[in-house]
Amino acid sequence: MALTSLTIAGSTLFAHYLVEFILAYVFGILFQFAAIYPMQKKKGAKRSFFDSIKADTISLIAFEVGMFGWMAIVHYFLFATPPKPSTATYWFMMQIAMILGFLTSYPANWILVKKKLRKRCKIVQLLNLLHKSCERFFYEPQT
Repeated sequence: MALTSLTIAGSTLFAHYLVEFILAYVFGILFQFAAIYPMQKKKGAKRSFFDSIKADTISLIAFEVGMFGWMAIVHYFLFATPPKPSTATYWFMMQIAMILGFLTSYPANWILVKKKLRKRCKIVQLLNLLHKSCERFFYEPQT
């Protein structure tokens, strides 16, 4: 069953992509805002909102390129009849799509962090701190 009867280039798949992208973008910005605003309240909500847009736009586009690209290959080339969302095959293909989305968004996120347009995850900071502590403990000469 289709989400909408809308078609783009004669395909409901592209219309679904559009609806899914808009929803992902809106929720992504809201989640980014929820994370960014408490850390920089002094800059204000408006600035935090624009920082949320900067942090999420490139990242989401890169992710969707990998995910939507794979699902288009699945839809048009891998199966005679595209798998339906009620089947395990569809969800297996979706898992592959999400892995590919991660792989296509990783370089974009790395650049965003490097240019300080996006903050590093706290878990990454903790892992780096743990790694440095372990290096000092195991590799520095004991006196």
